[in-house]
Amino acid sequence: MPACFQLFKIGSNEPVKFVDLDDEIFHHVSDSYAFYDFDNAVYGYEGNASDAWCWNWYNTIGLALALGRDLTELARDLEGLPGEIAVYLATHYTSTAWYSRY
Repeated sequence: MPACFQLFKIGSNEPVKFVDLDDEIFHHVSDSYAFYDFDNAVYGYEGNASDAWCWNWYNTIGLALALGRDLTELARDLEGLPGEIAVYLATHYTSTAWYSRY
């Protein structure tokens, strides 16, 4: 049974496209952490950023959201760059989660 989640920009009832959000997170993080080598560090793949999510947020924060965690909770509990991403998301987005049989 898949666990699913969506994010909504605060004040909107339209879910955000994750690929657009990934770009937004990348720009936020690259502004805040300009000293990192973003070609390698952010995505963790040498020269293959198109196959990954910025700092793996979708597979970590996204999974936690799909399993029912709250953005505010994640922003409080995570440290370092994942925590920074969670704070950014909690400041600008709300989330919903559900389970599906299909």
